[in-house]
Amino acid sequence: MRVLSIVSEAPIGTHLTFTRIKLDGEIAAEAEYKSTPDSRYDGMRTRTSRDIMLDIAGLPQLSKECATRVPPPGAKIEDFLSRWSNTKVSLPAAVIVPANEEDIRAVIKYAACQGLRVLPVAGAHGTFLPIDDRCVYLDLSRFNTIELDEDAGAATFGGGGAITEAMIRTLGERGFYTSVPTSSAVGMAGYYLGGGSSPYNGLKGLAIDHILHIRIITADGESRDLSPSSPRKEDAVLFNVLCGAGLGFGVIPSITLRVWRTCFG
Repeated sequence: MRVLSIVSEAPIGTHLTFTRIKLDGEIAAEAEYKSTPDSRYDGMRTRTSRDIMLDIAGLPQLSKECATRVPPPGAKIEDFLSRWSNTKVSLPAAVIVPANEEDIRAVIKYAACQGLRVLPVAGAHGTFLPIDDRCVYLDLSRFNTIELDEDAGAATFGGGGAITEAMIRTLGERGFYTSVPTSSAVGMAGYYLGGGSSPYNGLKGLAIDHILHIRIITADGESRDLSPSSPRKEDAVLFNVLCGAGLGFGVIPSITLRVWRTCFG
């Protein structure tokens, strides 16, 4: 049984839980993968960057807009990754920039077959998660949209961006505000699921208390819409887990949170 570990970026000091989920649908693929006589399939330690590049390029599920890069041996970290700190950072097996949720699901299944971890990255601000050649670096920077529903008093933002300034500007121009990081370098998804301290703590409490909805792709490749009132009990439970235990349970394309009108709105 192949076990896929999904890990996530998080702000410094946030507790991270690693989730391991059995992928029933991948058993046949794993057996076929191990029985291949080609030496490049004996395990990641014997495979080359070219092998990985050929595998990724051959994934029919990836969109044309999905960017993939495989670091060759001896490459410089800074040529492939831009991070706040390079602590515990070495070259990953691949850097993939998905364009949509279908790309994310394809990468998760690919990683499961290859025995790789998936590291979703937003602001690249976390410093305690190891990055190495058993890791697929999933750059979610294209998931950076912001949508405001004035009637509902809610804003939905993409889970892949360090978009603090854009959030302040987008909401402020329409007379709204919400809790945001005090640094524009912090990824928004990691900030909220890590608790979310802001200058509004005295008025509104922690930012995490104002999350209304989370869209997540779990380790089995399923997209799930989570809220406290989700029809499926397990979805409501997972929502509460994310808002309590924090990160490490999947890839988050978007989060919806509560916003408030300013006195000028």
